[in-house]
Amino acid sequence: HQAMTFATVLETLAHTWHIWFVSVVLIVAAVIDGIQLKVPNWLTFPMIVAGWLFSAASFAWTGEPWYVGLLVSMMDMADLGLEPALGLDRHFGDAAARAGKPAAGLETAAQQIAFLDGMDAAEQLQFLDEALENSLSGNKEVEQLHALWRAGDAEGLWNGLAADMRERYPQLYAHINVERNDAWLPSLEQRLQAPGDDDTLVVVGALHLLGNDGLVQKLRARGYAVERVGAPR
Repeated sequence: HQAMTFATVLETLAHTWHIWFVSVVLIVAAVIDGIQLKVPNWLTFPMIVAGWLFSAASFAWTGEPWYVGLLVSMMDMADLGLEPALGLDRHFGDAAARAGKPAAGLETAAQQIAFLDGMDAAEQLQFLDEALENSLSGNKEVEQLHALWRAGDAEGLWNGLAADMRERYPQLYAHINVERNDAWLPSLEQRLQAPGDDDTLVVVGALHLLGNDGLVQKLRARGYAVERVGAPR
């Protein structure tokens, strides 16, 4: 669970308020369209067009392709009904809070924004290219990956997500997957080696568990026994 303090949330939102404001507008428009409410097109269409124009203007102004790619991905996810509030990190974080259990993050929200902003020009263009390509294909790739994830198909996810990204976008793959996995390992080992018999639940995205670059194989290489709980459907 990528927990963060309330102060960190406020700080991040203060620096990126324009991103979240436009994203919320786009998500609302997409949700209205997705659930087919009887709302006239003259209301939702200008919201979507305004969002795209804002994105294009922001790209021209800031020169940050990751910014536009993020907006495209967020709108597409919302259009598919994949709500952040229903994500596993949010689910387990809320469960920990209700149970009074401590939670900590491998990254903060500010670090994630810094990671996106810290990508070089080639990586950012790869990030944007991937988002636009998926959007123009009707988000079929996202739907396929979601089905593989629901089925627990690790091999299918590796071939459809990790291996494909590593081949097509090697710089992006190394930056968002390999480097972050390596940065998380010391924190995971600290939890594994902590005294006592308390268990720790770590929630990460599926990409970070796959292949030789994934956390599973990296922990095994360090001598830890890693066992899958639950067979694929």
